[in-house]
Amino acid sequence: MKYGEVSGCNKPVSKIIYGCSGNAMRRGKNCDEVLDAAFSAGITSFDTARGYGASEWTLGDWINRRGIRDNVTVISKGALHGLFGNNRVNEKCIRADLEKSITALNCGYIDIYLLHRDNPKVPAGEFVELLNEFKSKGYVKAFGVSNWTYERIKEANDYAEKHNLTPITVSEPHFSLAVAGRWTWIGCTSVTGEKNACEREWYKNTKLPLFAFSPLGGGFLSGRVKSDDIKRTSKSMSHAMRVTFLSEENAKRLRRLEELSQKTGFTVAQIALSYVLCSGLNSFAITGSNRVQTLSDSAAAADITLTAEQIKYLEN
Repeated sequence: MKYGEVSGCNKPVSKIIYGCSGNAMRRGKNCDEVLDAAFSAGITSFDTARGYGASEWTLGDWINRRGIRDNVTVISKGALHGLFGNNRVNEKCIRADLEKSITALNCGYIDIYLLHRDNPKVPAGEFVELLNEFKSKGYVKAFGVSNWTYERIKEANDYAEKHNLTPITVSEPHFSLAVAGRWTWIGCTSVTGEKNACEREWYKNTKLPLFAFSPLGGGFLSGRVKSDDIKRTSKSMSHAMRVTFLSEENAKRLRRLEELSQKTGFTVAQIALSYVLCSGLNSFAITGSNRVQTLSDSAAAADITLTAEQIKYLEN
């Protein structure tokens, strides 16, 4: 496992982050086996959210029973839009969500706290002020945003610099070899594909840590979907992920992944995760699984280095 840093967080952040949005964690079921496997594989960072059902409670309960609070990095998010599209990114909802997250996690503080969505109608500086308050009170060690455009992050950080405040130090957009089409989730942003080249260039230049969600394209690049039988094998994906990632372009990218997998001996999923980590960004990959072996394979992807030629081949 390789590790990186996020300014303000005094712990190393594993390059592979365990995503706690799976059904078992959302339902509050016992997930000790898979969480233990992730930790044993060197995955010490865990990404959850107020909007993930009982996930925060499940994660916090495991951490406390194992007595490993000082050895794990807890990432959580608040202010997710409502089911009917109502924008909850406002001070009242953010404060309420943070309080509930801290109670559910029962870990004393959150290592890295993110706003789950954006509200472009609110000046970014107002969110910077609020997040700085949380940090000064010890509720969070570091903070950032999820699904914000780089222009909004720049607005926020320009404000922070002008007012001598802590800036946004991490961002969580979608990044993957699989190009996102139409999202069924409200308010998602992606830095994948030709149309988002400017976004990626900004991340490369600033070196802002990027936590990539859905690096396997919602399961499209997990190895379960086969390029020569996509119609049948893609049924393993959720409807939402099929809407977003099933496309002719992604089918071609999957085929090249399979070819590179045969040549290198690495799994399709390992190469897809390595692509995220080797694309020149200060990136981390969030992935989750209920299978112990899959977790071990995912952790090993952090030690795979793709060449520039291999990355160009995958992107074509």
